[in-house]
Amino acid sequence: MLSLLFGVAGAALFFHKGAAGGFLDNPNHRSSHRVTTPKGAGLGFLVSFVAVAWWLETDPLFWLPLALVSFMGFVDDRMGLPALPRLVIQLIAGSVLVFGVCTCYITWWSIPAWALFMAGTANCYNFMDGIDGIAALTAVAGFSMVAYYLHLVGAFDDYVRVSLCTGAACLGFLPYNLPKARVFMGDTGSLLIGFLFGAIVCRFSLNVHEFLILVSFIFPFYCDELITMALRLKQRENLLEPHRQHIYQILANEGGFSHLSVAIFYVTIQIIVGFLMIIMHKQPAVVLFFLLTLLFLFFGVLSYSIRKKYYEKF
Repeated sequence: MLSLLFGVAGAALFFHKGAAGGFLDNPNHRSSHRVTTPKGAGLGFLVSFVAVAWWLETDPLFWLPLALVSFMGFVDDRMGLPALPRLVIQLIAGSVLVFGVCTCYITWWSIPAWALFMAGTANCYNFMDGIDGIAALTAVAGFSMVAYYLHLVGAFDDYVRVSLCTGAACLGFLPYNLPKARVFMGDTGSLLIGFLFGAIVCRFSLNVHEFLILVSFIFPFYCDELITMALRLKQRENLLEPHRQHIYQILANEGGFSHLSVAIFYVTIQIIVGFLMIIMHKQPAVVLFFLLTLLFLFFGVLSYSIRKKYYEKF
């Protein structure tokens, strides 16, 4: 309940005071919104996360790097930071998190691999936070499924509680963020959500089987980001250049669908895939890999069809 209130408080604070503090998202030609909107309300998520981690007496190697990445996002929301320093800090935080949460055998190559995975997941979530409601709504669904799955397999209560509290903070933020959004979570919130999810995957992926199940809980985000990156590479575009070529952006902008309908479409796919994997969680890894591959190919064909219909570049 307290995390829910933190989410509401963060949204209310930046809705009323964000503009005065300089926390503003000004629309440009790449934006999916047309009105200058306060951002940085993900600070409520950060306060909730730190409070819960402190109360549960979790290892500082777990929560401090996550808090650092989120706070860096908060600074970026206020004044803007260059991409390279942000990435370096994220990779350092990810490396520290490997020691803090990883229970599998650590090798020289696994540290940078997991750090890159966590930073990649955080930026995937950050890049996908582009239309009203989509990031918070999918976070509520994603962390709820993570908590249920961890409870199902008898995982540590601390991670279940952290997942539930993070989902609750996002739920508290939603009334201010559903279309038409009155406030955005900003990098403060999206980086925390993505990095926390990546850290939980790192912590509980003792084998390929568990890794496949956990990543499926934000399946549409991974799919959309990977497919969009591949198509942008095909066009020889700079991957660090901001754009609005994700499928959800094309549907909302060129397709004319409402932000809410696109967000519900994504979260519906997310829930279906997630619970399908939960139901089949005792199946061999090869079965789960085959299933996820088929779903990825289906999403890829759907993605390409949407691009061909609404986006002339492809």
